[in-house]
Amino acid sequence: CTDKRLGRPRCEETRNRILESAIEELATCGWENFTIERIAARSKVSKVTIYRWWASKAHLILDAYIQFGICPLNAEVSGDLRADFRAIVEITVDVFSGHKSAAAKAVIAAMQSDEEMARRFQEFWCPATESAVRRAFAASGMSEPANVHVIRDLLIGPICLKCLVTGDQPTNPYIDELV
Repeated sequence: CTDKRLGRPRCEETRNRILESAIEELATCGWENFTIERIAARSKVSKVTIYRWWASKAHLILDAYIQFGICPLNAEVSGDLRADFRAIVEITVDVFSGHKSAAAKAVIAAMQSDEEMARRFQEFWCPATESAVRRAFAASGMSEPANVHVIRDLLIGPICLKCLVTGDQPTNPYIDELV
């Protein structure tokens, strides 16, 4: 790395390796066993290097989510609005339940006391999920309504409530009814 700033250089290649390692570690070990020590070992850097970029493991995983677009923005569009909405909901279920749910819950918990983290999450998640809804409308040939953000909230809000508040796993019949 050839960073010319004063102090120890920051290398984008190292940063990306750490973020990739974080996603791999989360998938392999789950949030309960997700530690900075394990990420450092997997990415072949020191813990100090990681803490220079991220204040906590929640900050690290949020950046990894942002870097790799882990959100409904990745939903494939087919032109069938109902199927496309279902894909958005299913990706949301995947983020907020299963092996990823503990990390998502940790990020959301950290946002309650960290305004900068909350701002970054909102700047990432809200436009990304709104974009997915817009893409679904565009692919279907239907005109986009003025209140896309409300449609986004109606699709994703119930999933967040079920997964994060009640702890219930959304079932296929529930998703069908929601969509």
